[in-house]
Amino acid sequence: GAIRVLTYIPTIITICSSASSSQYSLTTWGLWILANFTLALSLYDQNNRKVNGLVMVNLANAVMCLITVVFIIYFRI
Repeated sequence: GAIRVLTYIPTIITICSSASSSQYSLTTWGLWILANFTLALSLYDQNNRKVNGLVMVNLANAVMCLITVVFIIYFRI
């Protein structure tokens, strides 16, 4: 699971090097943020409101999706 956090980097690099983000869907990336964040919340709740590795991995994935969205928006402005 943790390796998935690194898989966002090539997309971010591609967006930055091309200076274009028109081929990326904000809806899709927004839903991925929501999915990762809500799964992290659910795991946190199921773990007696304690942060564990799975919670951290899903939060990290949500953050990486959010960073990607920031670059998508930046290159659309």
